[in-house]
Amino acid sequence: MKIWKLTVAVMAFGAVASAWKICASKISQADIYNVSVTIPLEANRHSRLGDFEHSLQIYPNNSNIGLKKAFNKYQSGDYAGAIADYNLAIKKSPNNAEIYSHRGAAQAGLKKHQEAIKDYDRAIKINPLSVKDYVNRGLLYASVGDYRKAIVDYNQSIKINPKYDNAYFNRGVAHHKLGQQKAAARDAQILAEHYKSQGATVDAEDIMNTMKQFDQ
Repeated sequence: MKIWKLTVAVMAFGAVASAWKICASKISQADIYNVSVTIPLEANRHSRLGDFEHSLQIYPNNSNIGLKKAFNKYQSGDYAGAIADYNLAIKKSPNNAEIYSHRGAAQAGLKKHQEAIKDYDRAIKINPLSVKDYVNRGLLYASVGDYRKAIVDYNQSIKINPKYDNAYFNRGVAHHKLGQQKAAARDAQILAEHYKSQGATVDAEDIMNTMKQFDQ
């Protein structure tokens, strides 16, 4: 059964608060960290050696090297260090939506929910078609108990990509938290149909039961 793929263990930035315990391991790595780092060949050699500082000295204006360094800090749990590096990257590339998304993930890791939401606001303003940023901001709204705002973001994500399963799952959880069980059941049914179309046998009831686990 593929249900585990739906749980919000997405987001190398991970958010599921109180009921969802927002902690940086649950907001989807797949969602947030699709970081494609393109580094010049010479810098890449140093990066493989782990010498990011030296690479930055050689290519001081290459924000991708700084992103790779920040991402490694994020992965090691050094969220404050990652944020510091993302701050530097933003100074060099102030209109790069991905950097704001990644910094938002690190902010979430430090439980700075409002700061993280602001970073996603900025990322979405730059790239209003990012389904993952809407879902991740929705997770942050849910983490502070604002399920209605979360649903608005999930709706927008689904509007952009009707096949984005994480949005349906998280919207179902939000509906469930608001006591809107029929709406939650509809999302569970849509997900079940998506999985069946991919050759996986998953019942809507099983998905609903997974959604209810967020009450614990």
